[in-house]
Amino acid sequence: MELQAELSKVNPLEDPDTFCRTIWNYLKPRNGKPAPRAHLFTINGLTYPIHRDFGFAAVPDPHEVKNNKISIQRSKRRYSMLAYLYSVRRGDLLFFFQADPQMPGASIFDRRGFRGIWMIDSEPFRDTTDIKHPSGYEILGACPYCQSPFNFGEGSIVGGSKTCPLCGNDYGRVNVGVGSKEGVFSRVVLSTRILIKPLVVFQQTAGDNRVYSDMSVPPLIWISRTDNAMGPGKGSSIRTLLPEEAAKLAYMLATEVNQKVTSFTPGPYPGKIGNPITDHYGVDVRYPRLKNNNEVEHEFHLNLYFSRRIDDPTFSLLKKLDLPLGEMEYWTTEFPWGYTGDTADFVVTLWDDERGRYKAYLFEFKKGDLNKHALAETLLYIPWVTQVLLQFRPETTAMDVVPVMIGRDIKLRALPGNYDMNLNFFPTGKKIVRVLTPKVFRYVPTQVFREGTQYYATDLEFIEVRLPIKASFSPPPYSLTASTIERQWVAETYLRKF
Repeated sequence: MELQAELSKVNPLEDPDTFCRTIWNYLKPRNGKPAPRAHLFTINGLTYPIHRDFGFAAVPDPHEVKNNKISIQRSKRRYSMLAYLYSVRRGDLLFFFQADPQMPGASIFDRRGFRGIWMIDSEPFRDTTDIKHPSGYEILGACPYCQSPFNFGEGSIVGGSKTCPLCGNDYGRVNVGVGSKEGVFSRVVLSTRILIKPLVVFQQTAGDNRVYSDMSVPPLIWISRTDNAMGPGKGSSIRTLLPEEAAKLAYMLATEVNQKVTSFTPGPYPGKIGNPITDHYGVDVRYPRLKNNNEVEHEFHLNLYFSRRIDDPTFSLLKKLDLPLGEMEYWTTEFPWGYTGDTADFVVTLWDDERGRYKAYLFEFKKGDLNKHALAETLLYIPWVTQVLLQFRPETTAMDVVPVMIGRDIKLRALPGNYDMNLNFFPTGKKIVRVLTPKVFRYVPTQVFREGTQYYATDLEFIEVRLPIKASFSPPPYSLTASTIERQWVAETYLRKF
């Protein structure tokens, strides 16, 4: 589907319903290929003009170092972001969430909220070029002193200056605005970037209160709800929206009061593209980093690996899972299902126009042991993930769910057989969810190499492990979620023989 040609036939301000449907139709699989997807990048009012006018999107690349060594907690945060970034494909759609701070003297056109719509136009890359906008604000590609491209330094962006987390020097301040509307802001390091091109760019934001609260058109937008709460340190820099959520965002943008569509051509990107994103040792992040030469350092290396490979026709796991690329509608790392940001590690859905979203693969990753506690976690979030996937899908009355569990060592003795869940969602009624026997795989690092004292895997191999099936299994109650104490109780109460 040539989206630009289809959109040229529609005036979004006069016919927002057709505009909305056109966006959603684009996000469906066709011609034997996976569907394009839509992503939400969080920026702020200072950086938006830079992204808009130079045709790129940038996010912070979190540093991993604490006390001169890799911090696993910080590393998880970094690879969580990288897994999202590397899930983005050329031809995917991009929306921005414009968080605070805003430009001094911001008007109704520049308030906190959503912006759109762009199309992804490159692979992710590292660029250390500093880029300054005529407004006065500037983003950095690296620390001006130690040249580190990593961010999430200390300090506030408003009034003061953020400091480099590695060398401790200031990033520097810039004055933005004029006279009484002038403000002082810290520069920030945004070195992980991707090129974008305008599709339909609206002059005015769609306010976040309206987008998250308006129930005049479905659905309730869930994916980014907890990320965009006000305050520092909230949420994720990137999320992958469900197709119907992207369509609703398009509708919300088109129906803003006094909305206009802006026509412009971004200037040439002023930096250098094509450089790989590397870790603190200078190794391309596509290579999983290992602990003890045979185990990934943490689970988010698996998230990143799957973000890079899940839609690759040569990926051997697709055949083992009977996962047809030509029906792949939606997939994402860290699928948010809980109100406080709980996520499933990785989710893939299939679509056809008769049954709608008829099948889902729910992945659970463990760097080490797959045991009954991991099984409990997987089974507990199935009702909640399917609720987000199905509650606003009237065309889907039944869904198959395939749990996929991947770890280094398999400590399970058996697996549950197929079972049905009869769920009822108030927007669209009853759904029959058939949970199939989990697929279990052991990952094995291959072609291991060393850089200094650190080991990496060139690739990963996935070996299916077949276990006895307990057909008389009783699933845990739907009233439970997947908190630690609930997982422990279910593992000991319902999964004692597993």
